[in-house]
Amino acid sequence: MRIIRVALLMMISETAFGAIQEYSLKQVLDLANKQNLDLVSANQSFELDTIIYNNAWRTFFLPSVNLSTNSTSGLTLGNYPGTPASANPVGASGRRTGYPLSSVTLAVGSYTLFNFFKDRINYDNARLSFERAHQSLEENRRSINFRIIAAYFQARLNQEKLDAAERSLQIAKTIVRLVRSRVAIGQAPADELSSVEVDANEASLQVNTLKSDYESSLLSLNALLNQSSETQIRLSTPLNYHPMKLNYNQAYAWFKDHAPGIRGSKLAQQLAQGNLEIAEKNRMPLPTISFSGLTVTYGNTYVGGTNSYQGASSSAGNGTLELQAAVSLTLPILGPGGFLGEDNARSARINVNQAEIRLQQTMINGDLQIRAVVFQLQQLESRLKTQKENFESSAKLLEKIISNISTQKANRLELRDALERARNNEIDLLQNTYGYIIQKIQFYESIGKDWEDE
Repeated sequence: MRIIRVALLMMISETAFGAIQEYSLKQVLDLANKQNLDLVSANQSFELDTIIYNNAWRTFFLPSVNLSTNSTSGLTLGNYPGTPASANPVGASGRRTGYPLSSVTLAVGSYTLFNFFKDRINYDNARLSFERAHQSLEENRRSINFRIIAAYFQARLNQEKLDAAERSLQIAKTIVRLVRSRVAIGQAPADELSSVEVDANEASLQVNTLKSDYESSLLSLNALLNQSSETQIRLSTPLNYHPMKLNYNQAYAWFKDHAPGIRGSKLAQQLAQGNLEIAEKNRMPLPTISFSGLTVTYGNTYVGGTNSYQGASSSAGNGTLELQAAVSLTLPILGPGGFLGEDNARSARINVNQAEIRLQQTMINGDLQIRAVVFQLQQLESRLKTQKENFESSAKLLEKIISNISTQKANRLELRDALERARNNEIDLLQNTYGYIIQKIQFYESIGKDWEDE
């Protein structure tokens, strides 16, 4: 069987693809993490989230600082007769001679030092959103990896089914040769030869169909890896099932800390709570302590340079540094926010309550789903174990019947039935193994756990 499988892969690679590249599942995942376009896009989206968070950090912790320069040059050509300027002769003080007047200004903008934590809450919301964005990047990577795993084992399933069909075809051809020889010596009727030839033709058609399915699944895997369609992949990781290592309690504990749905609900709850605090504070006459800012300017004149130090909002003159404490309250007596802003605060409280309800619903639904899926996977594991035993038994029976062909008169119908039974048992085992892997992938993705089989 091993020789047939290798020969089959070599035949496919020569007819449909170029050079052979053999990959294990781990190698395919490593390649996908470098080349998958969806993952590249997810990384770039996270860079945007990082920029947004950095801006929020600078806004909260640092004042704005600007550096500007200016240079002007003017030349007085003359004066209008009868105006005050006409009394000044050319070259007198106040007339422009073309000398450049330049200045350099360093401005530190006004900065809020304390406003009863309203700015702090906005910053904390931005920080929480950034942390969730980082988690989302990991979840996107996990989701893409699971797509790769599913595509890998889909191709591996088609490869195994093709191998099984190819082995059946070889045995069918052997039966044809056996019956043909018996017909030639009068030990079998001619219509028996026609019957086995029909069986061989059907086996050949099945091989062609499965070969097309296998090549199509390899193309799908290449697309996920962002590789050329001419790149042929030989899959080395077998299609086997590994019993799940998590029991219900372990899976639920992991779900509460790592599930994307739980993390998203927790973030929504935290953001809603922060918005409620801001809404409540906006209804109170709370003072704000701020630094008024400073502008430092150096400018050259005809007779030398001068410095200017001016507070951005100072009324005390040049050179004054100030801290300001201000109380500003706008009472929304009647407007979109309701009487005294009560509707805004009430809406924020409702958002908090709804976020808590969604979190509770996610926890309850997750509990029920985990309990059901763990039970289903355990049932599938038991079924797969039985199917594996059935396949091994049917394969041994088939080998025994084939070995008797050269030593004694074999029953063709018995051989055909044994062949069909062994092939069907193998296909069922492969198909259900693939279904088990897909269900485990979906379960792991829902609880936020990476793949652990290899």
